[in-house]
Amino acid sequence: MKIEDKQFNHGAALMQIAEHESFTAINPLVLNGEKSHTAFVINHDIAIYPKYASAPNNSHEEYLFNFSAANIDELMAIGSQYARTVVTLVSRSKRPAVKV
Repeated sequence: MKIEDKQFNHGAALMQIAEHESFTAINPLVLNGEKSHTAFVINHDIAIYPKYASAPNNSHEEYLFNFSAANIDELMAIGSQYARTVVTLVSRSKRPAVKV
């Protein structure tokens, strides 16, 4: 089975969450009876939607996170199902991480 880039990037965000002291569970998010390929449920009540950028824009050294109309529709549906919905932005920056 091939591991896709997005799985590595999602894994980076999910590991940060899993290491937090309040973490108890992670499951795939089910929306309209189907498992999402992009969203997860943390601790049974928090939806997480990781987005990633693998490289910065060359002209400005900024990371661009693109959201298609389908992404927005999915986020709206997730938000109507989960009061706590979080979008995480993941990049492969070599700069020090910012703690929020």
